[in-house]
Amino acid sequence: MFGITLKVQQILFAKSIGLGFLFALLYNLIFHLDIKNKTIRAIADVLFFSVISLLSFVFCLEYNFGEGRMYLLAGELIGGSMFYCFPAHIIKYLLKKISGKSEKLLKK
Repeated sequence: MFGITLKVQQILFAKSIGLGFLFALLYNLIFHLDIKNKTIRAIADVLFFSVISLLSFVFCLEYNFGEGRMYLLAGELIGGSMFYCFPAHIIKYLLKKISGKSEKLLKK
């Protein structure tokens, strides 16, 4: 009989936390651009979450034999929450500093 051991499940859970962290980072980096038009913003959100859903599905196919398990979804949510609890503030600060300096260079 084929099965997934507890060790493999723990590794997959850790990978899904990293994946959720990465998804939150990408969302923050992509949407740091200030999109004023609500229609374009909505379309961009739908496209982003469609791609994220597809990547989560591919992750399940690759590592979990296509079985969607709740601990993988919970890991992604925990990873995204971890990103927004700590590094999001630092990354937003750095992006503002970098974009401010690049604007000064472009004005010269």
